[in-house]
Amino acid sequence: MASAAMTNVPVTGHSGSWDDVQFSRYSNKDYLKVTSACQELGDVLGICSETYNAVAGRVLADCSSTSIGEINVTIGFFQGDVACFLCHTSGGRKFFAIVCTLITAFDSSETAQVLETLMQLHLTREKGQYPTAEQLVPLILAIDGRCQLSGFSSLVVDYEIMLSRVRGYETVVPNRLGKTPDVEAVVMLIQLLLNLQAGGSGSRSPAVVEIHGYRCVPWIAAFLRWWYRKQSLIYLEEDMPERNETFTTSETDISIKLKIPTSDSAPESVKIRARYSETEFNDYNFGLGRADHYLGLVSIETFFRLMLSAFKLDRGQANKAALEVIPYALSKARRALTMCSEGCVSPDSWGKACEITQSIESKKSRLWQQPEPSGANRLNVSPDRFEPFPERAEINSILQRVRGLENGHMQDLFNSKGNLGNSIWEHREASVFLEHEVHAAERVEWERGFRSQFTPLDAPGATTQFSEQMAHIVATILALSLFRDPEQLLVRPDPFLWQFPELRPSTIISAISNIFSGKEGCCDVMEWHRVCRKLAGAQPEEAQGQPKRDAVVSCYAGQAMWPAITFACRIPGCDESYLRLLWRRGNLYQVPTWNRYRLIAGYDSRTPPAALPTGPDPALAPAGPLAPHAAAGNPITFEAGLLNLCDTELSCSLVRRRADATPPTFADPNGVLKCLAAAQRLAACPHKPDAPLVVHPHNAALRLCAPEDARPWCWDHVREGAEDGAVVAVPVAGDERARFFALAKPVGAHVAVRVGACAECCVRFCAGVGVRILVL
Repeated sequence: MASAAMTNVPVTGHSGSWDDVQFSRYSNKDYLKVTSACQELGDVLGICSETYNAVAGRVLADCSSTSIGEINVTIGFFQGDVACFLCHTSGGRKFFAIVCTLITAFDSSETAQVLETLMQLHLTREKGQYPTAEQLVPLILAIDGRCQLSGFSSLVVDYEIMLSRVRGYETVVPNRLGKTPDVEAVVMLIQLLLNLQAGGSGSRSPAVVEIHGYRCVPWIAAFLRWWYRKQSLIYLEEDMPERNETFTTSETDISIKLKIPTSDSAPESVKIRARYSETEFNDYNFGLGRADHYLGLVSIETFFRLMLSAFKLDRGQANKAALEVIPYALSKARRALTMCSEGCVSPDSWGKACEITQSIESKKSRLWQQPEPSGANRLNVSPDRFEPFPERAEINSILQRVRGLENGHMQDLFNSKGNLGNSIWEHREASVFLEHEVHAAERVEWERGFRSQFTPLDAPGATTQFSEQMAHIVATILALSLFRDPEQLLVRPDPFLWQFPELRPSTIISAISNIFSGKEGCCDVMEWHRVCRKLAGAQPEEAQGQPKRDAVVSCYAGQAMWPAITFACRIPGCDESYLRLLWRRGNLYQVPTWNRYRLIAGYDSRTPPAALPTGPDPALAPAGPLAPHAAAGNPITFEAGLLNLCDTELSCSLVRRRADATPPTFADPNGVLKCLAAAQRLAACPHKPDAPLVVHPHNAALRLCAPEDARPWCWDHVREGAEDGAVVAVPVAGDERARFFALAKPVGAHVAVRVGACAECCVRFCAGVGVRILVL
């Protein structure tokens, strides 16, 4: 393995291997044949030196790493990796700068096709002396994470926001201006740029280049700005002169005409005209790229600017209404939102409250008012819920990154009767926008282009649309607040990611919309981390028909994330978020092989609920003295192993190995999140925490269960197989890791977790309110 000094290896000559070059942690001699061709291509490109030097400074700024020792992985960028190697020369920096643009328009395979075509056209090597597209893909994947730091996507967002204000364009095509040109169009554009810069030397050079397009114009404008570090003319010209508009001044020999399609169904193309004189020109027609919209990562501030623009809430009375309502809506959602898992909150439930949770809460309320004959209150324990979100100050720090709310903070609005809140659309600016006739024309423009997830409401009313848009914004703020220290976090520039097929319909959006309508709302707890992965750069799921795999660690677009509680193996304390995410910039490597991975998925060896027999289980032991069910001599550890899905994924499990010959139990640590979502936290009672448990008639149905036994959880999941009032206790002898392991189950369940109360009060609480599983 080479050291950082490898960056000084000369790149002349083409010795080395084309095959099996994976570009892992450090550069080595096998890279030279590929990288030398890339540097030669870069020498041909005419990208402005200010651009490629600035890019090199940004993408190479972070060369640190962190390790997760429990599963032998390292996350980070390294001094001496192939990106550092490439950027050692000006040609390599130019190559890197062009790749930074291409990965926002194409996948790795298409990006490689563009580069291979350019090498065929411009390198003086014979055929076979430059890498093929297939051989370039590993290099592109290796530098993708660094490329995300370049800032190109932010430039595209700036143009999209500017051009989205074209007067009346929504009347024809309501979609975002977020498409990209196809591979052939980008190759031709680069060819013409090189010809323009070459002038009269060699190839025939056009005097000017004219580009006609619509939804891909922001990407093309950003590409030209990237190449020249100058502004190209962008204008709108139509048959009606009063609608003509110029958006930017011209500093280059290239102009872009915004060509609005005549109808939503009209085919859209990109036309590039190379004009050599007033009468002589060549036209080239191309299509749009396959991607729904450009990719990449942007800052959180830029993301919220794009979100408000895409929702048409960045202007006029709509903007005033949004900025007034967001702080109240955020506080209302955080206060009222509940969570559960599995069938309790399937997408088909449309965010309705979990019936089991409602029943438990109702019984808790009644028991507080129900004294026993002795006069003592039957419910002596003090139950509360585990907290999913971080403290208000951390949520406010995300809220303040919305333009116009730099000094904002969550607020609770009390009405004249002293009750919490008006409906969000009853706030003054919101009601003016939604109800007053003077803003009718603005509402018509605002209502176009937003697609509701509440089918069949393809055209929801103004109040419903406003409420759903607020749910999107509030949910995004809450999701981003889950990241620890998110100041430098970069975000995928897609304000509609809540409508990805694998999320739609989102239980979170449904639940928050219910809350805004004065109802109770409950969402799937696992959806939060799925959305956070999308925000941090994960692509839509490519494999259709495969079951969803909840990641323990994921790494997309050079940003890795994992739940904070997972490798600490402990239950969060009071007011500590159990959904908290840690994150790190860089690639994900397994040690000591230094193979690069994108996902470490959770794995559980136990039986899924569909295969379980129904009826009570005779193997569960009746309660006697609660002897430690112990972890002593049976240590609980982590293991990571290859998952037989693809070569970019690993599996990870909590493992309990017994001293005897019993097979080990593998548990998915994500199961803890499913259980904590609906868990009761039993923090205190009037007795000493170590007071002995006495078997009374009310707890005669108490049973004991080993920490690894998942059957009671699965029965609770389907609410079968247990008699009324029965409680299954899981004694863990005060071992924090054993308690964590006991909660790591394949499915979620409505459980109680003893934190400080005595065992007697915990059992009585569970029997009284209908909680069937007690983790002691």
